[in-house]
Amino acid sequence: MAFWKGVKKVLRLAPGFIFFLGERGGWAKEPLITDYKDHYNLNPLTPRRGFKMGFIDDSVVEGYPPIKTLEGRLLLGSNSSIAYGLDNNCVKAQQKNVKAEDLRFRKLAEANVRELCKVESNPWHFSTVHTSLQQRIDARLAKPVLIYFEHWRIMPFTATNEIAYTVWEATRPVPQVRFVDVLDEFPFSEGEYRNYKHGEFEGRVVEASVEGFLRESYLLQIQRGPGGNDFVWMNLASSRLYDFIIQAMSTSRLLKIKFLYLYEIAQIPTWLLHGYRTYFRVYRVEILDETATKSEKPSS
Repeated sequence: MAFWKGVKKVLRLAPGFIFFLGERGGWAKEPLITDYKDHYNLNPLTPRRGFKMGFIDDSVVEGYPPIKTLEGRLLLGSNSSIAYGLDNNCVKAQQKNVKAEDLRFRKLAEANVRELCKVESNPWHFSTVHTSLQQRIDARLAKPVLIYFEHWRIMPFTATNEIAYTVWEATRPVPQVRFVDVLDEFPFSEGEYRNYKHGEFEGRVVEASVEGFLRESYLLQIQRGPGGNDFVWMNLASSRLYDFIIQAMSTSRLLKIKFLYLYEIAQIPTWLLHGYRTYFRVYRVEILDETATKSEKPSS
């Protein structure tokens, strides 16, 4: 234990690690969700931090004293299952090595590349050195949960850079105000609004996060429909709507989501200022009545 205390003392000399090894919000008590709604990032080692919603699929304590970690998986949203995608950087690197001239062998080589570069897109893998989090997870295995996380650029002790800090049951009562609309915060007139593409769908926000260090943007990952593995990424431009979405995620309810597709050149300055990932801007979210359910299919 003395060795571990010494390691923690050295790491605290680095400003970024203070936030990781410190008692974020108090581990002895249940922290409030509002304890984590700080929107400005003072730590350059954590370019993204926010909330994930879904069902715990697995968690296990690994390693040996003095360094033990908790590694877990979260099935995103409602009634979803394990799904796979491709690591594009891996695909590009492997394709440089595919030089087979015979079409049959080339197709076989490309199939091998897809297999080599296959990565899980669902569930979401997370880690933490605070193994006491296992007790909170054990009490919530059959219920939807909300996890506060931070993505670390460097994290030598854990299997992933996605570090979980605490977990709540996502079964909170619906707030009295069931929707927030921020269309009036956009800098255009009603006539200009009609020139933009816009749409709506029902789904659940499975990630709401703040991304960036010097230039920040609100990022959403949304499960389209009442369940399944159809996920899309969208951006926000309103802290008021972001706070409401966190409340909505804590209920695990289905949401009606309205958005704009901003494609005009006038949006380039704000894109450069905030570092938006997408051209989609969510402007209205309404909480519906359907709660999240866990898939009955075997997940492993």
